Amino acid sequence: MFRECGDCNLCCKGWLRGSAYGKEFYQGNPCFYLHEEKCSIYENRPEACKKYFCAWVQGLFSEELKPTISGVIVSVEVDNKKRQFLKVVETRLNINKDVYSKINNFCLQNDTYFVIVPYESEQP
Repeated sequence: MFRECGDCNLCCKGWLRGSAYGKEFYQGNPCFYLHEEKCSIYENRPEACKKYFCAWVQGLFSEELKPTISGVIVSVEVDNKKRQFLKVVETRLNINKDVYSKINNFCLQNDTYFVIVPYESEQP
């Protein structure tokens, strides 16, 4: 059950690391092609962008874990032993403890684990 991103564009705002046509994006440096809260090259976006789906968009979590609501972007990753795990990137301070409880319950039910990438202020 894939969802539409809707008003969420946190992956483009620099909370994830990546590159679009040679333009790097990372924390504190949003995607060069993000204009007025929308992707200006959506129809011609790079393969990495086309293939990225956060766990919420994949339908793994309920509405309250949408990144713009929960404050976390959850991605399915693969570790060096070829096991899937969840990478949880905090996009703000003071994440509600229920968020981590829901993620932990998901991991327990699916025999996996999660790692947290803590929020860091964009200010040096």
